Amino acid sequence: MRFLTNLNGKTMTYENIKLKQDNDDSAGNKVVSVINPFMKPFVEELALKYPQWTFQEERTMYKWDIVNGKSVKVNFSAESFKVIDKREELGEIFLDRNSNGDVYGVNNFRVSAQRERGYGTKTIHLKKAIKHVDKFFGKKNLQEKVDEAKQVANQVVHHVNNGFSNTVSWKWNLIGDVAKQFLVSKYWEEFSQILLANQKLAEHANTFPKAFEEAQASNEVYDAMRSNTAYLVYVDGLSYAIHRDKEPTQIKASEELPAFIRQSVGMLKLVEDKQIIGGVGLRVSADTFIVLEQKKEEV
Repeated sequence: MRFLTNLNGKTMTYENIKLKQDNDDSAGNKVVSVINPFMKPFVEELALKYPQWTFQEERTMYKWDIVNGKSVKVNFSAESFKVIDKREELGEIFLDRNSNGDVYGVNNFRVSAQRERGYGTKTIHLKKAIKHVDKFFGKKNLQEKVDEAKQVANQVVHHVNNGFSNTVSWKWNLIGDVAKQFLVSKYWEEFSQILLANQKLAEHANTFPKAFEEAQASNEVYDAMRSNTAYLVYVDGLSYAIHRDKEPTQIKASEELPAFIRQSVGMLKLVEDKQIIGGVGLRVSADTFIVLEQKKEEV
């Protein structure tokens, strides 16, 4: 609630200016805001002109000071107000600062529609600021309500669609490999006919099974590395260094290698770098190989 003394010395009550009553000064006290001096004539003139509107404090500024030996917040100043007509928000009036000093700001959806950038329309002139409010503030007409409803509807549709799509994607991530394996191993011949009949998908009819097999082999190597069950084999001349996490690195000659490592490395030497052999491992480079565990065996 705000008060103003008119020319007759009588005090007028601003029932439609709602200031924050419970600002915390950090010392356990609740402090009531006051309107910033620059904003005061703007807010109060509008409150008189539009008594059916409510001016609700939004942004509050304050300063720190030492009071009785304690650091507390003081000078709570209301610098922006949400303007409401019954339950409908009409817009915002606010204090803005630039290199030239304080200016009045006015913003709502109509102002934003006329601006390509920036926030609100601003002026140093009180009368001009009030004219901006007169021009842009007011309840939405039917077309504006329909436009707003369309915008909200689009947002809800997007949100709902994302929710369901994300749920399906999450579930498919869990069951997808099983489904792909089932499709490729049992029904690919029939399914490929459907792909061949679709111009955009036909090219995948013959290539997907191989791509899926390669992906499975890659996943096997990836999982083995993460679970520390794969062997890293590094070839240094005639010596082979064999390493697995949490186990000591062992150096062996070719004839001393476990049979499955010797065979796996022999096969991986025949492929290109970064290629995988399913169930065997990955060739990292000419001297580095990842070998999958075949059976429990002392290295």
